[in-house]
Amino acid sequence: MTIRVRSLLWFATGVVLAVVATAVVMNTWRVEAAPGDDDTTFVPMQPCRLIDTRTPQDDIWGPNVTQSLPAHGTNGRCTIPFDATGLSMNVTAFEATEPTHLTIWPDDETRPEVSSLNPVPGQPPTPNAVTTELSPGGRFKVFNLAGHVHVIIDVNGYYTASSLQELSTRVEQIEPSMRFAQVDADPGTASLLRGNGVRSVHHSLAGLYQVDFDDPVDRCAWLATRNSIDPTGVPTPGEITVELRTPTDRRSLWVRTYDSTGKQIDMTNPDGFSLHVMC
Repeated sequence: MTIRVRSLLWFATGVVLAVVATAVVMNTWRVEAAPGDDDTTFVPMQPCRLIDTRTPQDDIWGPNVTQSLPAHGTNGRCTIPFDATGLSMNVTAFEATEPTHLTIWPDDETRPEVSSLNPVPGQPPTPNAVTTELSPGGRFKVFNLAGHVHVIIDVNGYYTASSLQELSTRVEQIEPSMRFAQVDADPGTASLLRGNGVRSVHHSLAGLYQVDFDDPVDRCAWLATRNSIDPTGVPTPGEITVELRTPTDRRSLWVRTYDSTGKQIDMTNPDGFSLHVMC
């Protein structure tokens, strides 16, 4: 499959469509559509971190090692739809112990004799824009030639075989049933401004907010975004993440908010967040 896009752009403010076989995420979106069976539609998305080898759950990558990474579904801090056929990423390599190169390619294909990044010892963090197709199972591979190296992969968009008209039709079909919560989050407190299918909102700990829904959301896709309750305001910079409260609590999500240094901290007036859930 060859990824090709044409320059037809369509803007729909406030909504990004990530069509999953059983789950769809909504946020601000723009689509570049391509006609024909062999073409794809590129859907940009809010950048998210797929993998960071500096975190406790991951380790620095060693020499002559191939990593097989999942893309479909929720992995790391990304939720990628199951009909995604390729990814647009920003890949950063740093702290290499030997001159090396990284190769990125679809999981079901033979490794190509090319490099995607070429980090060397003492070099500052080395970022590179990388586009890769995915295997039918929604995976891709990363190969490190020599030494040890840390790798960060951020996803900023995906490719789908769905046409622009198909995406538009699905948006119209799912919008009425979308569960969402718009929350005013202040230090030590949180209140629901408006929502659909939401039972309650609570402030639990510093930078931790619990959102309870009427129905189970454990098999859904989630997306939280910062916003300002004051229409003239600008949200405070910082990451925001969503996770299931516990594996057995199927109706509750935790929303965590961080400052620009990565410290989990309460939002301050007039900040808040929007949480979208699609099942």
